[in-house]
Amino acid sequence: MEYEFYIYTDNGENTWHWDLKEWKNVKKNIQDNLIVANDESYSVEIQRWYGEGDFDYVEIYPVDNSQELPKYVQEYVKKALS
Repeated sequence: MEYEFYIYTDNGENTWHWDLKEWKNVKKNIQDNLIVANDESYSVEIQRWYGEGDFDYVEIYPVDNSQELPKYVQEYVKKALS
């Protein structure tokens, strides 16, 4: 299973995604979009990939539901949201 950060802005029109280890990019994107753009549709999730085209997601911003993810994934979420 693989985990990735996904970020949505402009009511889902713009999407970015990064590997868990690229949490610094996620943190910068959060700061840029929330502080500068003030986009109320902004959201961040962790997508869990089970295989080709087979995934689900866990929202981590604006509501942090990461407690249901493995501990090592929660650590990356914590770093990105701090």
